[in-house]
Order: sequence, then C-alpha cells, then structure tokens
Amino acid sequence: MLIEDLLGKASSVGVGEIHLLQQQCSQFMDESEGLSVFRALPITYLNFQKVKVRQHKKSNVVAETFNKAFNEYRDLSQRAVFAYGHTEILNLTEHTEPFYVFPINGYKYLYSKEVKNSNANYQEVLNTLFERLEDTGQAIEIVTDLLKYTYVRNNLAEGITSDSEIIFYGIPYYYAMRVSAVSLYDKSLSQS
Repeated sequence: MLIEDLLGKASSVGVGEIHLLQQQCSQFMDESEGLSVFRALPITYLNFQKVKVRQHKKSNVVAETFNKAFNEYRDLSQRAVFAYGHTEILNLTEHTEPFYVFPINGYKYLYSKEVKNSNANYQEVLNTLFERLEDTGQAIEIVTDLLKYTYVRNNLAEGITSDSEIIFYGIPYYYAMRVSAVSLYDKSLSQS
C-alpha cells in the first residue's frame, strides 16, 4: 500500500515514520481498508509518537465486567487501546487532542456494532440493573453474558464504518499521529 497516499504529500510526518508504519502496521492498513481510527491523547505528545500500552490502575465495575467476559486476556480493559472511527465521540479535554491510531502487527481486536462508548453504555446498563435487581452479582453476570455474545472479531473495516468502539489488545505499543499534523488521510489505499 502507498502510505504516502494515506498521509498526503504535505504531511509533517517524515519518510522514516511512513516507512516504520509500512513495516510495523501493515496488518492494520490491510484490515482497516484505509479507514482511520482515533484516540484522545495528551497535547504534549509529538506529532508522531510511539505509545506504550500500559496497564491502567483505575478499575470500575465496567472494567471488571469486561475482564470477566474476556478472561482469556488478563485485564483486557486496563491493557487495551480503545479507539473510535470518528473524532466526535472522543472525550477531548483542554489537555488532549485527536490522534490517529496505528496498532502494530499482531494486534487482536473486538467490537460490538451496538457499542459506541463501552464505559458510558455499560455503566448505564449496570446502574439500571443494580436498581432493579437486589443481587449485584446477578447484574454483573447478565452484562458479562451480553459482552461475550455481542462482541465480534471478524471484520475491522465493518467495525470502523459502523462507528463502533474498537478495542485493540495483545500489543505492547502502538503508533499515534496528531490529526492536525496530517494534511490528508486518504481512504483509497493501493498495494505497493
């Protein structure tokens, strides 16, 4: 694929970075069919940044439910990269801005067509169930089953176009590129 077409000729990203993405993120370039995914990241990051996937220490009932549903990958919700097909869904603050996300080869992913923001969506569902059921364990079991049966791993481009939250996991790092530093993100990729 021609990543130069993906990023545009007037990008502030150099040839070295483009070559790096071609080598280390080719799986994503192919599976995404040229569609982009975004994540809110700190404004202090460089225009092109290698981002380590670190375990987030904070945990809540939604994170615990995710971990229970997908227990084949330890601490999924704390060790995953949550990305989105549109910048409008990002929870931007004065300290963050949108970045393109490029997971490295070997990543795994999950998405549910019905879920645009898992933390908000499932927190609302859990709160409703907690109000209606006396047994909070039963509420967590219901949502755990819901997660197991509604998340798929079969077509990344479909997940992106359905505006689903995409959960990338199983990677130690990914690359991020500041949206404002790239002049064009062309959806029509060709093989090189």
